[in-house]
Amino acid sequence: SYNFPTTASAIGDTTTHLSNQCYTICFRQELGKCGICFGTAIPGGAATMDQGSFGLSIPPAAALTGSQDLGCSNDYLQIPGAERDAASPNNFEVGTVGAIAHERICGRFFGFAAIAGVIGAANNDESICTQQRPFRVIFKTDADEMTGAASPETNEAEGFPGGIIGFLLNFALQDC
Repeated sequence: SYNFPTTASAIGDTTTHLSNQCYTICFRQELGKCGICFGTAIPGGAATMDQGSFGLSIPPAAALTGSQDLGCSNDYLQIPGAERDAASPNNFEVGTVGAIAHERICGRFFGFAAIAGVIGAANNDESICTQQRPFRVIFKTDADEMTGAASPETNEAEGFPGGIIGFLLNFALQDC
């Protein structure tokens, strides 16, 4: 995201994304490439010193996890047709459509919360892929940060990893 410290090897708890953003990042589809996968440039953990390179909005519950779709209304990334690049039942495979595809991603980790019995990004970042073209990521933030009570589910700055930092992702095009 704009304003992200791209040369950092560790992310401090004061890193903050910009407000009122709505932009699309496009990725060129190369010959023989039919999918794209994204992952955090700096993996995160549940301690201050393990702040990863993704944190947008509040988590879906007291647990600091990732969230998706309707759980993301304030600040989020939108990756059309997003699927987890993980083991069954939601494994990404170019040329097939997974049973569970999503659009919006937010929360404290880059990944999905528990969905229909599938464990998502509970205290870890995931690789998220799509084969929907054109390849793009849409970044949307509102005018302010949620700073309610001193609990992570109502305050984006509370808890670690934080929900105010924005994102820095790596990407890899996938063969057809």
